[in-house]
Amino acid sequence: MGNGTIGRRNLLRLGLVGSASALSIVALAGCGDEKAEAPAAKAPAAAPAEKAAPAAEEKPETVEISYLNWAGSEVGEEGMTKIMNAFHASTPHIKVGMENLPFSQAQDKFVTLHAAGALTDAIQIGFWQLQEFWDLGMIREVDSMAAAAGFDWDAYAGPLKNEIEGKRIVVPMSTIVGLNHFNVTTFEDAGVAGPPDTWEEHTETALKITDPEKFKYGLTHAWGLEDPRLSSQLYPEIWQAGGEVENADGTFASNTPEGLKALEYVLSLELEHDVVVPGSLNAVETTQIENFGSGTAGMFYDNSAHLNLYLGREDLVFDVGPPLKDQTRAGFVFGWRNSVAETSEHPQEAFDFLAWIAGVEGNTMLASIGTQVPANKHAKPTYSSPELGALVETAIKWATFDGAHGAAGLGEVQVVFAREIHEAINGNATAQEVLDATEAKWNAIVG
Repeated sequence: MGNGTIGRRNLLRLGLVGSASALSIVALAGCGDEKAEAPAAKAPAAAPAEKAAPAAEEKPETVEISYLNWAGSEVGEEGMTKIMNAFHASTPHIKVGMENLPFSQAQDKFVTLHAAGALTDAIQIGFWQLQEFWDLGMIREVDSMAAAAGFDWDAYAGPLKNEIEGKRIVVPMSTIVGLNHFNVTTFEDAGVAGPPDTWEEHTETALKITDPEKFKYGLTHAWGLEDPRLSSQLYPEIWQAGGEVENADGTFASNTPEGLKALEYVLSLELEHDVVVPGSLNAVETTQIENFGSGTAGMFYDNSAHLNLYLGREDLVFDVGPPLKDQTRAGFVFGWRNSVAETSEHPQEAFDFLAWIAGVEGNTMLASIGTQVPANKHAKPTYSSPELGALVETAIKWATFDGAHGAAGLGEVQVVFAREIHEAINGNATAQEVLDATEAKWNAIVG
């Protein structure tokens, strides 16, 4: 995660402008003077009174809000423009000024804007940032605004409805499912029939694929401290083993038999079997994607949000298989979320905008355009190709909406765990020592 540097940008608060025109209806009455000397005569019948014109329906005040996200950089500017046009057509009184930035730039700007007191009304938020941003006073609870909007929480999986201190603090955006990606050509060359289903099969497959002389390896990991991928390469294994990553209060929960089993398994791939592309201690997410896209790695565990990053490669034939499982649980589900800034002057309108994206119409558009698994289980996306549709359908199969769970994550403390993993890979610590040290350091940060 990047940390912003205050002062390296001019930070301007986005305008929060509201305007309305009042309409008044004036009823005019006329009266006639009587002539005193006029002979008595039958007064003419009074003209029927005109029916009063109905009061004009008052239009809601136009409100301008701002939204900073990284989804637009992945979905594409044209796609996000279509989504925003649809929202503005459905809700004309809310005007959204949106800024789409690449992931790392968005992370920097969240911090710098908050430090300058200029955070946008709505932000996209990573699951690892929830506690940190809450503690910093950057985001607010959304329960009261959801109640006012009649928001249907039942339409979303458990991991997308994060709470802190008993308060919901996010609005779901899309579902992300951890899947085992595999290179079909590499599998065929190695004589492997299909994707592995268990840890044991995963190891066996990786061994068959690995050929260092040809610079072919079973899989790729990314433990670089710049952006450690624990959410993709260790948390799922802890979940698959029946463990948890953290306790409800954010403290470390993985120093357990299940956590130890998962860590020993992941380390065995690096140390015992040597089936991981070299350089994992310096690798980041883009390294992983490049290793898989080039065919250097036959498999990697990645999330469904990245399907569109390598789908268009003509030299890559890949498919996705079920999440690996060991004991009791196979899936690891998390997703994209949005939050309302604590400093927003229009929190209800910001929530209403985010709720539209999470609703059936918005989520259908987002999923269809951006190759996403929808957060809203009632959305009906259509995808650009049968191949893509089949991949997403596989992801949806594993994104069980009933009983799904995930880890909220804890910002920079992911780096603590990654640093200790470095110690193990470098031969300076055992798996148990990694867990012990991580638990102490992690809880010291949280506490």
